[in-house]
Amino acid sequence: MLHKVVNEHKRNWHFKLPSVLWAYRIAFKTHLGYSYYLTFGVQPRLPLEPNSTAPDDSSVYPYRIQAFLRQEVDREDAKNNIIHHQQQQQRWYQDNRPEMQYHVGDLILWYKGPVPARSGGKFRNRWFGPYVVTRVTPNNVVAFETLDGEPLERPVNVNRLKPYRSPDLPGVPLSPSSGSDQDPETSPNVPIASTS
Repeated sequence: MLHKVVNEHKRNWHFKLPSVLWAYRIAFKTHLGYSYYLTFGVQPRLPLEPNSTAPDDSSVYPYRIQAFLRQEVDREDAKNNIIHHQQQQQRWYQDNRPEMQYHVGDLILWYKGPVPARSGGKFRNRWFGPYVVTRVTPNNVVAFETLDGEPLERPVNVNRLKPYRSPDLPGVPLSPSSGSDQDPETSPNVPIASTS
């Protein structure tokens, strides 16, 4: 939103920030089913809108009590909307994710996750292997070992694995139990696993 309203040189972003925050806060949140009202108990009013819906001084207190009680019901409704939205996302993910079937003896690559900035940052290869699958459990957990036969300390979920598709190229048989944070791209005489 901020990118759309700043000038060509993007030097006036601090002047536009209050307006962008206001627009974001009053925007309707689909997963909640509510907007600004859920936090403050009143509907947002733009600066140019007339103040015709405001109650007079004699009815402010009962009006706020009713708004508070109504807000508790609406917050409970918003919780239910969030749960429903999360269930929809989960169903969509389960219906659309690719089913990877691994078998004992398959060669795989393992995604080790975020790496420290000192070890190459975003340009470092995060996929290591190949490893050999030794056991597959029904709950999508795979146990594997290095090419030298050294097993890993614990199994890994299939979401962090992918097939090793270049058997003609050497890989990088690193064991996470060794605690090695060595960058394969900068280490001498260490071949890099190809993921293509």
